[in-house]
Amino acid sequence: MDFKVIDGRDYDFADADFVYVANQVAPKKAVLEQVGRSGVTRVVVREPTRKGELLAEAVRYDLPKEFVVEGEGVESPIFLSYDLLLRRV
Repeated sequence: MDFKVIDGRDYDFADADFVYVANQVAPKKAVLEQVGRSGVTRVVVREPTRKGELLAEAVRYDLPKEFVVEGEGVESPIFLSYDLLLRRV
């Protein structure tokens, strides 16, 4: 497993089997658009809760057309966020 701190808007994700987009990534939707262009099929996005939207960008209701929500994790009241499992359509 490799962890990279990069500007995801410009990164070539073609060799990635899985992408995890952290909660504080911004602009989150632009990064997901780049991931979508790469053909990656497994993506988890850390999504803020309603209160957490004051701290991080939410994308659940504004996903790039390549993705749909397949599942979601348990909300963390401490971090005001939860995981969204996305699937390419």
